[in-house]
Amino acid sequence: RKFETAHDNHTRAFVAFSASSRWLGFRMDALMVVFLSFATFLAVLFQQQDWFGVDPAILGLSLSMLTQLVGLFQWCIRQSAEVVNQMVGVERVLAFGDLPSEADFVKDVPDKDLLKENWPNEGSIEIRRFSTKYRPNLPLSLKN
Repeated sequence: RKFETAHDNHTRAFVAFSASSRWLGFRMDALMVVFLSFATFLAVLFQQQDWFGVDPAILGLSLSMLTQLVGLFQWCIRQSAEVVNQMVGVERVLAFGDLPSEADFVKDVPDKDLLKENWPNEGSIEIRRFSTKYRPNLPLSLKN
């Protein structure tokens, strides 16, 4: 249950980040469509009124470059937002690195012979006269 709660919180934050990123992208696209429409309208107006002697091929090239810059501008904004989002993790690591360390684990051992330098010498356990049961009201599952 604890994992599901943590996973839900993570997913909720990620969906909010993705939705806000898409919202920003849509707003930027809308703004750039207005800007591109305005630039196109002015280019056609200037060409028809012959206010500036601009070659139509140059106007077309500039409009296509403006269209490419729209995509590049949106990509740059999204990447900067992603970098800011990822830097939160770095800030957390740095903050945890400054925390004082915990005290060493010390356990009082009644038998000081257990603290010999080479103890334990083997990776085996020997159990003698051991009985156990799963619940107090059940019979023994292991007898001696």
